[in-house]
Amino acid sequence: MTNIQIQPLTTWPEMVALAEVQRQVWVDSPEYVIQPHWLLSIASNGGLVLGAWDGDQLVGGAVATLGAASADENRPAMANLKLNSELVVVQEAYRHQGIGYHLKLAEYHFAARRGIRLMTWVFDPLHGEYAHITVRKLGAVIDQYYPDYYPVPPQAAGVPASRDRVQADWWLTSERALQRIRKGRAPLTLSQYLDGGTRILNPTTFDDRLFPVPGDDFLQPPGALGLIEIPTRLSLIEQADTGLAQAWREHIRAVLITVMSQGFILTDFVHETYKGLLRSFYVCSHQEALRKFDRSFNQN
Repeated sequence: MTNIQIQPLTTWPEMVALAEVQRQVWVDSPEYVIQPHWLLSIASNGGLVLGAWDGDQLVGGAVATLGAASADENRPAMANLKLNSELVVVQEAYRHQGIGYHLKLAEYHFAARRGIRLMTWVFDPLHGEYAHITVRKLGAVIDQYYPDYYPVPPQAAGVPASRDRVQADWWLTSERALQRIRKGRAPLTLSQYLDGGTRILNPTTFDDRLFPVPGDDFLQPPGALGLIEIPTRLSLIEQADTGLAQAWREHIRAVLITVMSQGFILTDFVHETYKGLLRSFYVCSHQEALRKFDRSFNQN
């Protein structure tokens, strides 16, 4: 983050610049680009458009809109208010510098100043980098899986790009979020989860390229916690083996839909060396056990 400045965007030239950053990042997915006139409308009507600047060069940004936490039309608007993060985008050359994380923190402060308690966004569950920021660093939880959230365009037939998404719920005043943001109590390590009896629900094997290969089946969570592995670098698999990439998408869809239907939510993400290889795991927790833990935690 050295020399990177994050500030709201408000003018037409700034909106044009952010649209161009999006186009540079999403070359193969132009449908994702939010156009300048929409960006200006969002910024002018209570939403948030942020830019990350390296000097006078715009290198990233974020967009968030006000929305309702549920579709219940009988709930008062103020009690139902949330901030929905529409996108966070960072140019390739500026990634892995914490810019995306700090854009999220800027969204957090925007919401907190307005008394908004909930932020939501969707992302591809197989993108471990997003999962690490969302669940591990920010303390959001995931309890909804949307198959085919984005329909595959007809011209993209055969392209293995995922259109499935999970929804992150970031409860800004929760103990979980505050601990992560303030870097209070350290989250558990993979060894601590395993030593405590947490099982890996989808044991994987590795081929001669050291790519993880999903199993034909997966375990039902035997207790209140479980570990779910995803590939550490899906992009490498996509480039080398589209069939394996698709197998992972189908596998993770089946695993997450099953565990969520049984009352589990995703509450942590660990990215560590395990058995000599860098591995990535979601932690799923049963909602009832989690509620009991939170009640006990907050009483101590």
